[in-house]
Amino acid sequence: MDHILSELNPVCFWDVDKSKLDSRMNADYIIRRVFELGDIEEIGFVHGIYGTERCREALLTTAALRESAIVQGMLFLDIPDRILFKCGHKIAIYKL
Repeated sequence: MDHILSELNPVCFWDVDKSKLDSRMNADYIIRRVFELGDIEEIGFVHGIYGTERCREALLTTAALRESAIVQGMLFLDIPDRILFKCGHKIAIYKL
């Protein structure tokens, strides 16, 4: 298993075989799942591995994202407005 994935809580990947994930090939998926289901330490870890721009890209371009990930992205990655998320227009719009 990838070193990055071994550091993350299995709860984030409850529905997939973690041993089949590759931290490079599946980076967007890993980033989204950790922002959706991970705690602040796991989000910080993923942010440290992939960097701000990569995390922003993964969250902003996905068609579906849990509300928790949108809020975490806005706070943690300093994204000023939920309308910037591709999926953000589907939920009530507000700014932090």
